[in-house]
Amino acid sequence: MKNYVQAGDTISFSRSAATKSGDAIALGSVIAVSVGDFSANVPGVGHTDGVYKLPKVAADDITQGAKVYLKSDGNITTTDSGNTLAGYAWEAAGNGVEEVEVKINA
Repeated sequence: MKNYVQAGDTISFSRSAATKSGDAIALGSVIAVSVGDFSANVPGVGHTDGVYKLPKVAADDITQGAKVYLKSDGNITTTDSGNTLAGYAWEAAGNGVEEVEVKINA
């Protein structure tokens, strides 16, 4: 095929803020998890497929399989308004739990 570009499990990005390895970021409607530490305005790479343990709003009670959203502060929440769909909770994570496994871009 002459038009094949890539498998689509990674995406290149550049942001005005520094990104740490493992940070979830929204690139439009696509969620990427940074594969390394990248300075502001330096090209980086993020994974766009898979399950990742991500920080969550501690007060949220997330059930397994629930739609979850990425807030601008990098936390996962069940609140859709003003946030970007991240994917689905791969596990339950109750009130007081600070991380949740998320199948991104699902």
